[in-house]
Amino acid sequence: MHMRIRRIVLVLVSILTLSIGQAARGQLEPVIAVVDVDAVIRDSQAMTTLSAQLLELQSQWENELTALNKDLAANLRSAQESLDAAEIDQEAFRKVQIRTQRDLQQLRQEANARQRKLIQARRVAEEELQRRLEEIVIRIASDRGANLVFNYSGIVIAALGFDISEQAIQELNEQIPELNITVNAPTPEEIQSEPAESGN
Repeated sequence: MHMRIRRIVLVLVSILTLSIGQAARGQLEPVIAVVDVDAVIRDSQAMTTLSAQLLELQSQWENELTALNKDLAANLRSAQESLDAAEIDQEAFRKVQIRTQRDLQQLRQEANARQRKLIQARRVAEEELQRRLEEIVIRIASDRGANLVFNYSGIVIAALGFDISEQAIQELNEQIPELNITVNAPTPEEIQSEPAESGN
């Protein structure tokens, strides 16, 4: 996140500086604006609604995997009871154990793959919002005659007049009131690509 924020600031500074023109550089005085990139992205209406959607999907997926985990545990208990009752032999029980361990490992891989999908969806959303925020901040800065824009996280003290965060988030909310991102369940190939040792 911080690397992307630094990139935004550098892009803004470069674009605003280049827009001044070669002739005026010798007489240029800094006109500064400040934007809290983290807060604008985090508190935007689009990110707030998307976060709620992703949280709901995460909860749904966790419930599904928890149910499968309980089924596996129940099957193993049933096999143990059958072994204790001499209904199956040790070899048959061992096969159930091996199969259960394999299924549990695959379940952990699927949980990791699903978590990765959620992280990727949030990253896509952040990148889209950051791209639109760049355009908004450049236009606001241009309207105010600012030729330098700094991220708020690097500022110790700033007068209220310098901060364009509120205007930026208002315009971002107007342009992107919500984000619709489809998050598909991981494919079998994606599940299998998860490291075998990864667990939750």
